[in-house]
Amino acid sequence: MAGVIATLFRRPGWWRALTYTIIAGAFGLALVVILRKVSGLPAFQTVQTGYPQVVVPAITAPLGFLIGIGCFDYWFRWAIGAPTFPAEREHENHGAYSWRDYFKVNTDHKVIGIQYLVTTFFFFVVGGFLAMLFRAERARRA
Repeated sequence: MAGVIATLFRRPGWWRALTYTIIAGAFGLALVVILRKVSGLPAFQTVQTGYPQVVVPAITAPLGFLIGIGCFDYWFRWAIGAPTFPAEREHENHGAYSWRDYFKVNTDHKVIGIQYLVTTFFFFVVGGFLAMLFRAERARRA
């Protein structure tokens, strides 16, 4: 069991990305709270003055996600002087062989293009639906 968990978090993937997102967001929040306490300010601000304790985690959490999903693995290995993976190994799972492969991280430019198109159409439909809801609400009030 411990070996399976260690393998899940050693390789880039969704579980590692989720864990790193939570850890990085908590780190950002703790950093703001500690710095505010050290400087003599209250740890959390009220509604009237805004919420700066949300801004830093809003930056650190996506960075944690990117690190967890594996975007910086090659660069981190290069930066510390560890051997990097040869180009053949990076592209051994190149391309899509089933519809499930379009939901995974992939280095194939055709798969990435299709992922962009599907994401664009999805948000276009969601945006159109929300615009329709807003217009229906305004029409009901008029």
